[in-house]
Amino acid sequence: MRVLITVALLCTLSLPGLRSQCPSPGSLKDPEGTKLCARMFTDSHENSTLSCLGEHMNVYPQDDYPFLPRSWNDQISSLVVSRFCSLKVWSRTKKEGKRQTFRAGIQHRLKDVRMGLFRNWDNQISAFYYAVFGVSGTGMRFDLGPVKCRSTEHRRQLNASILRTTGSTTGHLHTGSAAKV
Repeated sequence: MRVLITVALLCTLSLPGLRSQCPSPGSLKDPEGTKLCARMFTDSHENSTLSCLGEHMNVYPQDDYPFLPRSWNDQISSLVVSRFCSLKVWSRTKKEGKRQTFRAGIQHRLKDVRMGLFRNWDNQISAFYYAVFGVSGTGMRFDLGPVKCRSTEHRRQLNASILRTTGSTTGHLHTGSAAKV
Protein backbone atom coordinates (compact mmCIF):
# COMPACT_ATOMS: atom_id res chain seq x y z
CA MET A 1 0.00 0.00 0.00
CA ARG A 2 2.88 2.38 0.82
CA VAL A 3 4.41 1.73 -2.59
CA LEU A 4 1.15 2.55 -4.35
CA ILE A 5 0.75 5.81 -2.42
CA THR A 6 4.38 6.76 -3.10
CA VAL A 7 4.03 6.08 -6.84
CA ALA A 8 0.78 8.07 -7.02
CA LEU A 9 2.39 10.99 -5.18
CA LEU A 10 5.47 10.98 -7.44
CA CYS A 11 3.30 10.89 -10.58
CA THR A 12 1.23 13.82 -9.33
CA LEU A 13 4.30 15.91 -8.51
CA SER A 14 5.90 15.25 -11.89
CA LEU A 15 2.91 16.36 -14.00
CA PRO A 16 3.98 19.31 -16.19
CA GLY A 17 2.70 22.70 -15.16
CA LEU A 18 1.84 21.88 -11.54
CA ARG A 19 4.97 23.57 -10.23
CA SER A 20 5.34 26.02 -13.07
CA GLN A 21 6.92 29.46 -12.66
CA CYS A 22 4.11 30.87 -14.79
CA PRO A 23 1.49 32.83 -12.87
CA SER A 24 -2.05 31.49 -12.81
CA PRO A 25 -4.37 33.16 -15.35
CA GLY A 26 -6.90 33.71 -12.56
CA SER A 27 -4.46 35.59 -10.33
CA LEU A 28 -2.56 37.67 -12.89
CA LYS A 29 -1.76 41.02 -11.23
CA ASP A 30 1.08 43.53 -11.16
CA PRO A 31 3.05 44.23 -7.92
CA GLU A 32 0.55 46.98 -6.96
CA GLY A 33 -2.35 44.49 -7.22
CA THR A 34 -3.80 45.82 -10.49
CA LYS A 35 -5.38 43.10 -12.65
CA LEU A 36 -3.65 42.38 -15.94
CA CYS A 37 -4.95 41.05 -19.24
CA ALA A 38 -1.69 39.22 -19.98
CA ARG A 39 1.99 38.90 -19.14
CA MET A 40 4.58 38.07 -21.81
CA PHE A 41 8.04 36.61 -21.02
CA THR A 42 11.36 36.50 -22.86
CA ASP A 43 12.24 32.97 -21.73
CA SER A 44 10.68 29.56 -22.22
CA HIS A 45 11.93 26.02 -21.71
CA GLU A 46 11.02 22.49 -22.78
CA ASN A 47 10.36 21.82 -19.10
CA SER A 48 7.28 23.93 -18.33
CA THR A 49 8.43 24.48 -14.73
CA LEU A 50 11.29 26.58 -16.13
CA SER A 51 9.14 28.72 -18.46
CA CYS A 52 7.92 32.27 -17.74
CA LEU A 53 11.27 33.45 -16.43
CA GLY A 54 13.43 36.41 -17.39
CA GLU A 55 12.12 39.82 -18.37
CA HIS A 56 8.37 40.23 -18.64
CA MET A 57 5.93 42.74 -20.09
CA ASN A 58 2.56 43.38 -18.44
CA VAL A 59 -0.47 43.91 -20.68
CA TYR A 60 -3.12 46.11 -19.07
CA PRO A 61 -6.69 46.77 -20.19
CA GLN A 62 -6.70 49.17 -23.18
CA ASP A 63 -3.10 48.32 -24.17
CA ASP A 64 -2.64 48.50 -27.92
CA TYR A 65 0.89 48.34 -29.35
CA PRO A 66 1.22 48.37 -33.13
CA PHE A 67 4.98 48.82 -32.48
CA LEU A 68 6.77 47.03 -29.66
CA PRO A 69 9.86 48.72 -28.20
CA ARG A 70 13.04 47.57 -29.92
CA SER A 71 14.12 45.59 -26.84
CA TRP A 72 10.87 43.55 -26.97
CA ASN A 73 10.35 43.14 -30.71
CA ASP A 74 10.70 39.45 -31.62
CA GLN A 75 11.79 38.51 -28.07
CA ILE A 76 8.66 36.94 -26.52
CA SER A 77 8.85 33.17 -25.88
CA SER A 78 6.05 32.43 -23.38
CA LEU A 79 2.91 34.16 -22.15
CA VAL A 80 -0.04 33.99 -19.78
CA VAL A 81 -3.47 35.43 -20.66
CA SER A 82 -5.89 36.28 -17.86
CA ARG A 83 -9.43 35.00 -17.60
CA PHE A 84 -11.98 37.11 -19.52
CA CYS A 85 -9.24 38.39 -21.86
CA SER A 86 -7.60 37.40 -25.09
CA LEU A 87 -4.40 38.65 -26.67
CA LYS A 88 -4.12 39.20 -30.42
CA VAL A 89 -0.54 39.32 -31.73
CA TRP A 90 1.07 40.00 -35.12
CA SER A 91 4.38 38.90 -36.61
CA ARG A 92 5.15 42.34 -38.05
CA THR A 93 4.86 45.89 -36.79
CA LYS A 94 1.79 48.00 -37.60
CA LYS A 95 -0.34 44.88 -36.99
CA GLU A 96 0.75 43.34 -40.27
CA GLY A 97 1.90 39.85 -41.17
CA LYS A 98 0.68 36.66 -39.54
CA ARG A 99 -1.90 36.98 -36.74
CA GLN A 100 -2.63 34.75 -33.74
CA THR A 101 -5.15 35.09 -30.90
CA PHE A 102 -4.30 33.63 -27.50
CA ARG A 103 -7.21 32.96 -25.15
CA ALA A 104 -7.13 32.71 -21.34
CA GLY A 105 -4.46 30.27 -20.19
CA ILE A 106 -0.73 29.62 -20.11
CA GLN A 107 1.41 29.16 -23.20
CA HIS A 108 4.67 27.75 -21.76
CA ARG A 109 6.45 27.68 -25.12
CA LEU A 110 5.51 29.75 -28.15
CA LYS A 111 7.77 27.36 -30.06
CA ASP A 112 4.87 24.88 -29.80
CA VAL A 113 2.42 27.28 -31.50
CA ARG A 114 2.62 26.93 -35.28
CA MET A 115 2.74 29.95 -37.57
CA GLY A 116 2.16 28.55 -41.01
CA LEU A 117 3.75 25.35 -42.28
CA PHE A 118 7.40 25.69 -41.23
CA ARG A 119 7.48 28.43 -38.56
CA ASN A 120 6.36 28.96 -34.98
CA TRP A 121 5.58 31.99 -32.78
CA ASP A 122 8.76 31.84 -30.65
CA ASN A 123 10.46 35.26 -30.84
CA GLN A 124 8.07 36.42 -33.58
CA ILE A 125 5.67 38.87 -31.86
CA SER A 126 6.04 42.45 -33.12
CA ALA A 127 2.64 43.98 -32.21
CA PHE A 128 -0.29 43.17 -29.94
CA TYR A 129 -3.79 44.16 -28.94
CA TYR A 130 -5.82 42.91 -25.98
CA ALA A 131 -9.53 42.11 -26.03
CA VAL A 132 -11.88 41.80 -23.07
CA PHE A 133 -14.52 39.07 -23.31
CA GLY A 134 -16.51 40.09 -20.27
CA VAL A 135 -16.20 41.46 -16.76
CA SER A 136 -16.92 38.95 -14.01
CA GLY A 137 -20.05 39.69 -12.01
CA THR A 138 -21.38 42.47 -14.26
CA GLY A 139 -23.18 40.41 -16.86
CA MET A 140 -21.62 42.64 -19.54
CA ARG A 141 -20.30 41.01 -22.72
CA PHE A 142 -17.95 42.55 -25.26
CA ASP A 143 -16.82 41.66 -28.74
CA LEU A 144 -13.19 41.01 -29.68
CA GLY A 145 -12.62 44.49 -31.08
CA PRO A 146 -12.91 47.77 -29.25
CA VAL A 147 -15.23 47.51 -26.26
CA LYS A 148 -18.90 47.94 -27.20
CA CYS A 149 -21.24 48.86 -24.36
CA ARG A 150 -24.98 48.43 -24.37
CA SER A 151 -25.72 51.86 -22.95
CA THR A 152 -24.13 55.16 -21.95
CA GLU A 153 -24.30 54.08 -18.30
CA HIS A 154 -22.35 50.89 -19.06
CA ARG A 155 -19.75 52.98 -20.91
CA ARG A 156 -19.39 55.28 -17.89
CA GLN A 157 -19.03 52.29 -15.54
CA LEU A 158 -16.42 50.68 -17.79
CA ASN A 159 -14.39 53.90 -18.11
CA ALA A 160 -14.50 54.36 -14.32
CA SER A 161 -13.33 50.77 -13.86
CA ILE A 162 -10.46 51.22 -16.33
CA LEU A 163 -9.45 54.48 -14.65
CA ARG A 164 -9.51 52.80 -11.22
CA THR A 165 -7.42 49.80 -12.29
CA THR A 166 -4.91 51.49 -14.60
CA GLY A 167 -4.95 55.13 -13.53
CA SER A 168 -5.60 56.02 -17.17
CA THR A 169 -7.99 55.31 -20.02
CA THR A 170 -5.07 54.66 -22.38
CA GLY A 171 -2.56 51.80 -22.26
CA HIS A 172 0.91 52.06 -20.79
CA LEU A 173 3.88 49.75 -21.26
CA HIS A 174 4.93 48.15 -17.98
CA THR A 175 7.89 45.79 -17.85
CA GLY A 176 9.66 43.95 -15.10
CA SER A 177 11.82 40.96 -14.37
CA ALA A 178 11.08 37.52 -12.99
CA ALA A 179 13.75 35.91 -10.85
CA LYS A 180 15.61 33.02 -12.51
CA VAL A 181 15.95 29.78 -10.60
